[in-house]
Amino acid sequence: MPRLKIALYQLDKLIQKHLPDIYINLKKKEISCDLFAVQWFLTLFSYDFEPPYLNIVWDIFLIRGWKFIFQLSLAIIKQFSEIIARLDCEQIVFCIKNSIKDNKLMQMLAIRQGFSFKVKNKELEKMNLGEEELVSCGRSNGSLYMSPPMEEAAADLALNFNPHVRQFEIYNQVTAQDNIVIRKRSSQLKDSNIEKKSNNKCVNKRGASIRASRRNDFKENCNVSAINVRHKERCKLLGHNKRKASDISFHKVKENNRDYDI
Repeated sequence: MPRLKIALYQLDKLIQKHLPDIYINLKKKEISCDLFAVQWFLTLFSYDFEPPYLNIVWDIFLIRGWKFIFQLSLAIIKQFSEIIARLDCEQIVFCIKNSIKDNKLMQMLAIRQGFSFKVKNKELEKMNLGEEELVSCGRSNGSLYMSPPMEEAAADLALNFNPHVRQFEIYNQVTAQDNIVIRKRSSQLKDSNIEKKSNNKCVNKRGASIRASRRNDFKENCNVSAINVRHKERCKLLGHNKRKASDISFHKVKENNRDYDI
């Protein structure tokens, strides 16, 4: 079973990458993937999933290929993280093998959470076994994937067979378009915010210059008013002195007239 050995090897590497804590616990307790994941790859979850959810798994498998089987396997293993941390080897293997079949909620959550793991076909191709191991398995190329024409035909078949998968694909396309629109809108908002900030800076500079000019005008007005006060005081003093001089001259004239009369 060369493909099975390759699949188990790739699943082990994916657990190490996406679930490092669970991978450490499995290695400490000497639990390998072939103890619980063999039936997943041999039956494509037909033993563990009930028909309603099994149909969904197979439809998505026909569209996305083997990478969805790995995503689903990672989602199932993640749900047993607490059990893997607390129990021993035999109990862990027993729970993983027998707890999924009668638990519809776990099956539904595994399908939903599987899409959260980013697994790509190119990544899986890099995780193939070495050439010596492949030759010992009786295979020179450890590819687990369908050719592009086969993938397209399988995808068309699945879309025509299950309307829920068709709705799911349409929803993904709509959400992708919405994401593009949201990104454009966010970029426009960023540009507008930058313009507003620059305009606010210009307005603040203009306001600062206006306030400075008003302070200068106020100082000039204060100086002018002080000068006017001083001028008025001088004028008063000058007027008072003139009056005194005119009174003195008037009295002198009177005295002269008196002397003349005498």
